[in-house]
Amino acid sequence: MDKVRSIAQASLDQADSVKMIEHGIGKISMEVDNNAASAEENSASSEELAGQAQNLKDLIGQFQLKI
Repeated sequence: MDKVRSIAQASLDQADSVKMIEHGIGKISMEVDNNAASAEENSASSEELAGQAQNLKDLIGQFQLKI
């Protein structure tokens, strides 16, 4: 009977461990999603800044230096 209890307890312990692992994986997945969203936002911001830099370069190019 002790072996049955021992097996039952081990099964409960494993189930708890699996729940903890699932929770950890869920947190990691959420962080990966957040990082992906941040990367997309950063990419969009970089493209916007590149466009603005090009516009500024074009405007500055219209000036002529007289020496």
